[in-house]
Amino acid sequence: MTKTARKLLIIFGIVLVFGALWLLISSDSNSTVSEDDEYVAGAETAQETERVLSNIQRIRELRLDTTLFSDNGFKSLKDFTVNIADVRTGRTNPFEPVVD
Repeated sequence: MTKTARKLLIIFGIVLVFGALWLLISSDSNSTVSEDDEYVAGAETAQETERVLSNIQRIRELRLDTTLFSDNGFKSLKDFTVNIADVRTGRTNPFEPVVD
């Protein structure tokens, strides 16, 4: 290895070490959560929970009118379903080597 490459490698290593140390130090200072932040997060969670529970209650109160299914117009509908034949679509294991 040439002297220039060795110097660049050393400089890169030093920068990498300082960068890692900086990340560790900066993440520790941001990881503390104040009581105000916890209160705000708790209030937001409570509002979200209340909204979800309200939506669940509205869904439970839904009633569907099933008289549509006994209507003569519905009973006169015809089924035009087309049966599609089963076709093999590819190999069972696409990563398996192809053998002739």
